[in-house]
Parts: sequence; C-alpha cells; structure tokens
Amino acid sequence: MKIAVVFAAVAATVSLASAARADDYNLVIGPGVQTLPVSGPSGPIYAYDTPDTGTGFVSTAAPRNGNGSLEIHGDRARYVIGNMFRNDAFNPASASQALFSFNDLNTLTFDWQVATPSNGAGAHNTPAVRAHIIDGDVRAEMIWEGVYNGGTAGVAPAAGWQNAGADSTFYLNIREGAATFLANAGAGYSLANGTNGTLLLNGAQQNRVVGDWHSLFSSNAYVTGLSFGAGSGFGSNFVGFIDNVDVRSPNGNNFNVNFEAAAVPEPATWAMMLGGFGLVGAAMRRRSTKVVFA
Repeated sequence: MKIAVVFAAVAATVSLASAARADDYNLVIGPGVQTLPVSGPSGPIYAYDTPDTGTGFVSTAAPRNGNGSLEIHGDRARYVIGNMFRNDAFNPASASQALFSFNDLNTLTFDWQVATPSNGAGAHNTPAVRAHIIDGDVRAEMIWEGVYNGGTAGVAPAAGWQNAGADSTFYLNIREGAATFLANAGAGYSLANGTNGTLLLNGAQQNRVVGDWHSLFSSNAYVTGLSFGAGSGFGSNFVGFIDNVDVRSPNGNNFNVNFEAAAVPEPATWAMMLGGFGLVGAAMRRRSTKVVFA
C-alpha cells in the first residue's frame, strides 16, 4: 500500500528513501481489507471497502500502473485509506488517527477511468475522490469530481484512462461543526443545506485547488483518511476505476499509492516506512489537538 500515513515523516526519514526519488514513499494496496505495514500514533491503519450501497475493490479489469486498479461500482461507493469519521471503523471506541496535517497536503493527483457511465442527466459522473478533514469540532470533506474539472454536465467523459493533475480543483462539504467553520470563514460563506453541505461563497459553489483551502482551517486541522468511490445518485450501473494516487507535500514528504491484484511489499520500503513512522508517532503525541467523539 502507498499511504498518507507516512506523509508527516520528517526530513531525516526522507534520506532513507530510494536514490531514484528520495522524497517518495511507494505503497501497494492489494485485494481485501488491508492492514498497512505501518501503524498510526494509536494503532493500525487500514484500507477497506465500506458497507454502503456501492462497492470498491482491487481488480485486474483495468490495470493502470501494474496489474490492477481500484474498481468502483454504483451509488455511494467508498473505498477508504484511514477513516472518514471521528471514530475508527474497526474500533468504534477509538478516535480516528491523524494521517497527516492538512497544511502538509499540497496536491492530490490520480488516474481515473469510467467504464460504464451513469444513465441520463448523470452521464458526466466520474469517480469521486475525497480527503476527510477534522479540525476541532469541524468535520469536512474536500471532494474531486470530473464535472468540476473540465467535464460537461450530462455528457459522458472520454473513454480510457484520464489524469487528475496538480491543477485539479476540489469543493468542500462541511459535515459537522458548521457554526464554528462559518464563523471562522467570514462574511459571504454559507452551506447549501444551511447546517451542513457544500460550501458556498455569495451563493456560488467554490471549486479550488488544494492549497487554496488551507486558510479556512486552523493549523491543527488534519486528514484522517482518503476515500475513492462514487457519489449519491450515480446509479447501480456506474463502473469506474482509480489508480496511481499521488500526494505531494510542501515539506518534501511525498507518497504514491498503487492498487495491485497481487501486492508484494519490498522489505527495504517497509523498513524505511517503519523507521519514519516512529517519528510521526512521536510528533503526534506532542500535539495538543483534542479529538472529540461525534
């Protein structure tokens, strides 16, 4: 697996990386529920499909970077690295872990493909990619969808693999803590549903590159998970794919995730990751951020 959890590793750890790209951590995620070969500050980190209407799983149907990719089916599919909520999906009594600081997220890029478009007016639907953010009592999702990145409403995207590059824009969905978030955001901001939903500025949805969202959060905001799937109303026929997920940090601690049908970890990579994450755990223990259960 290639996972965000190492993103917070410090420069000393980066020097252990491969000579090809000393700032990269290359992780491979295979089929089924995966326990990552590195632990978070308070326990294991998982990659898994959530039991929602749709489903996401590693398959060989559309290999991209290797022999597989993440295959996505139907409404509300969510394949998660880390967690989407305040509590750990595998241990509801435990708080979600900080995979990395939101301010350390510079770009989030990936390759995507639509194999079977949604029907009718939703033909433009593409896989949806989310970074799940917690900032005190605020819980938010930063979301990428193709229709806000060159797509056309009602028109199916081009066939074959596409790339969501560093200039991709994301919109923001506030799920909890609306009053706090809006008070800090300032005049003109509102939410589509009043107390939650898509962030609007003077009534218009905001689509921004990753770095342009940092100023609306505190320095304690952190990403608790990344998810890949489909939105509501996509229809049961929708099929899409994701692979080659790449996260870039202004601090030079970067990682790449590939989905492979048969994941074979490289011992040198795991040794590097484990050494680096010891530093991450120590840094997280020194933080004063308090996680509040929903």
